[in-house]
Amino acid sequence: MTRTVDEYNAGEVTAAILTFLVLAMSWYRV
Repeated sequence: MTRTVDEYNAGEVTAAILTFLVLAMSWYRV
């Protein structure tokens, strides 16, 4: 099972964006 650098980076970026959106929404609600 080999993953290309592009796929790995895309996953990292997606995870970071989703985490940021969740935190931003939680802070906005407060």
